[in-house]
Amino acid sequence: MLLFNLLQYISFSLVLPCVYCTLCKEKTPSPYVCTLKDGSKIDISSLGNSDGKSARFSADAKSPDGQMYTYTYNPRYGYSVKGSPCLDAAACQTNTDGGATYLVANQKVDSWSSCPAYESSSDSVVCIQYTKVGERQAIVKLVCNKDSKPFKVVENPPNTYTMTLERKEVCPINDSLSVGSILCILFTVLLIVYLIAGVLINRFIRGAAGKELFPNYQFWTGFPSLVKDGVLLSISPCKKDSEYDAI
Repeated sequence: MLLFNLLQYISFSLVLPCVYCTLCKEKTPSPYVCTLKDGSKIDISSLGNSDGKSARFSADAKSPDGQMYTYTYNPRYGYSVKGSPCLDAAACQTNTDGGATYLVANQKVDSWSSCPAYESSSDSVVCIQYTKVGERQAIVKLVCNKDSKPFKVVENPPNTYTMTLERKEVCPINDSLSVGSILCILFTVLLIVYLIAGVLINRFIRGAAGKELFPNYQFWTGFPSLVKDGVLLSISPCKKDSEYDAI
């Protein structure tokens, strides 16, 4: 029986997609930045209020038992609600009837992972899974969209709060150089080395002066005419001599 369960677990691991796999290069999960495997980076630090007193995002939502709550969320920077256990928080929950306020998450993260964008959706987005506070678990979905959408919160299952940030600021940014940029930099460096080395060799080894200091001066002065001749040759029609000498 034990062997059967082990084989079943292995088969499911191979077949099912990796939904909550770690995405970031950082060894310790950061609450606001993730460097992806392709070198691009997600940084949500600009979305948080840094005053320590207020949260950037707020939304009202019903709990599974039908009660209305106001949920607040602030990336990177902790905030506090006076007279409540919501201290140095990332997310809080307040009863809209003027009741108690609860701490949903502090600025500690367990993982950044890939998760479904929506229910019954094959598209995936990046999710931040915050460290549990008691029975409460906060998950923040980062949906890349150039058009910002309202902040949304869904409690399902109970005590699991999925918050959705759909904004352009959560899109991955690639700071690494492209192949074209690398080639341009390499060409520029080689050109500078060629010019400096050529001038020094012509001056101190060959004793050249004036315009002759320029490396391969004769070649470069004749280069434009060579290019012109090549262009004219390539666009000129090919003529074949079809005349024969009379016998």
